[in-house]
Amino acid sequence: MRNNLKENSHVFIFTWNPDKFYISESDIHDRASLTKSGGFFESRWATGSRNSGIDIGDTGYLFQQGKRGRGLIAKGVIQSEIYEDKHWNDQNKIITYVKLHWNVWLSARNRLPIEDVMGVAPNTHWNQMQGSGVQLPQDDADALLTLWDQWMAR
Repeated sequence: MRNNLKENSHVFIFTWNPDKFYISESDIHDRASLTKSGGFFESRWATGSRNSGIDIGDTGYLFQQGKRGRGLIAKGVIQSEIYEDKHWNDQNKIITYVKLHWNVWLSARNRLPIEDVMGVAPNTHWNQMQGSGVQLPQDDADALLTLWDQWMAR
């Protein structure tokens, strides 16, 4: 499952809380079906306080947080440099984004549980992650890539 990833790419975590940014079950199903059939879903995602250090070809994971469960639900490849645009929820603010090609999107019931992720990537502060754009330490990134491949092969 490491195809379409730049060799030695950096790995970043992008966060999503369904209580703050709604994506319908139908849209999630469509994204999962599209990526399962070999396609990709393109979107932009906010980079939090990060305004540099993300390169085209780096890997991104989408970390679902909040009351509806926690875990990794998507994996993709960064397709742009960081750029500024209007805030997704407040048109009077400007924030930073990257474009991603999500080549795997999972349903909530199929997400990789955060407990499993924390077991292999202990150097990342999963329980204190407040925003997107967090770069994983290399040991955690390598372990997560392996865990994700195993999760997808099950």
